[in-house]
Amino acid sequence: MSSPGYAPPLVLEIGPSRRLALALAGLYGLAIAALTALTLLPLVRVAIAVGLILSLRREWRLHAGRSHPQAITALAWTVDGLRVRTRTGRWWTAVQEPGGLVTPALVVLPLRLPEARRGYRHRGLVLAADATPAPAHRRLRLRLLNP
Repeated sequence: MSSPGYAPPLVLEIGPSRRLALALAGLYGLAIAALTALTLLPLVRVAIAVGLILSLRREWRLHAGRSHPQAITALAWTVDGLRVRTRTGRWWTAVQEPGGLVTPALVVLPLRLPEARRGYRHRGLVLAADATPAPAHRRLRLRLLNP
């Protein structure tokens, strides 16, 4: 029998998420549609729309498609701590920060990567249920809810 403080290692391979892609497209689409109701100069509305589209592209590549070089593609939680792998293949030591969200459909995990360069140290791992196998997603949720 193992001790109550022992937790078996948890390794998640994270893939693209169709659900998250649809959610991002819907929310950004609503934001762009809402611009038409604002009483702003047309040039200002166009500038805001371009900003929203660029933001959508970045978030899509980081969280939904996992194609951005800084996208987190794997998570390993062992006795030694938490590590994440980015799209470039590099493993980083990570520290879980306070906050976040844990639901059956979505996990948002705020992380700090002490070894990363300035501007990339604070990351959010947005993980929809369809991005990982169901048993691994369930284990992650249990680990986060029962520290």
